[in-house]
Amino acid sequence: MPAINQQLFADSPTLHLRDVALFENDDIQTHLEKLARIVLDEMRQFVALLDANGNTLEINRAALQRSQRCCRVATCLRLASEWLGDAAPDAGR
Repeated sequence: MPAINQQLFADSPTLHLRDVALFENDDIQTHLEKLARIVLDEMRQFVALLDANGNTLEINRAALQRSQRCCRVATCLRLASEWLGDAAPDAGR
């Protein structure tokens, strides 16, 4: 049976790693889920955790943030293209 490493809490009963707070009194299941969240969020590539039916349970934060930035950039590019499309000279004529 896995156990929580109590040395993590030698200085304080709470350990903060980015958006995840590990507490000295967390049960083992909660502790392991929080550690999994920390590892998942540190991965830079798109990673998703699926259930047996293929439903998404978790997606890493880096991938979500990157997709939000890509959507904003794509929207800006589309708007710029539309704006320039009317004003840009047609090279084919």
